[in-house]
Amino acid sequence: MHRKHDELVQKQLDLPCKGQTRDQVRKWFDEVKPQPGDTVVVRTTHAGIWSYTKDTIEDVYKSTNNQIRVALKLHGAFYRNGVNCYEPTGQTRFVELTPDVLAAAESNDTYQCIYRVID
Repeated sequence: MHRKHDELVQKQLDLPCKGQTRDQVRKWFDEVKPQPGDTVVVRTTHAGIWSYTKDTIEDVYKSTNNQIRVALKLHGAFYRNGVNCYEPTGQTRFVELTPDVLAAAESNDTYQCIYRVID
């Protein structure tokens, strides 16, 4: 349900990470192979507000169940598809590092979705 909601909202807003799916983020991660010290951008959503924050990879490691995890300095642990390890259905995930995403994080831009109830 959350994935469909993310896709619906991304179609309505002109987000810097527009169109990015979990599979695309995983593919980007596997191709780029970010290492400790590299920059990533974390997208956070809450109450219809989307924001982007730069973070730094502290470690890339295998968990006890052999899943590759990415430890970030400010935001904790994520799977390589961008999903938070401890809140997989939560509102915080890292996204593919594109020029638009990086610019949004550096400028502290926020994006707001306005919900309307239609009778």
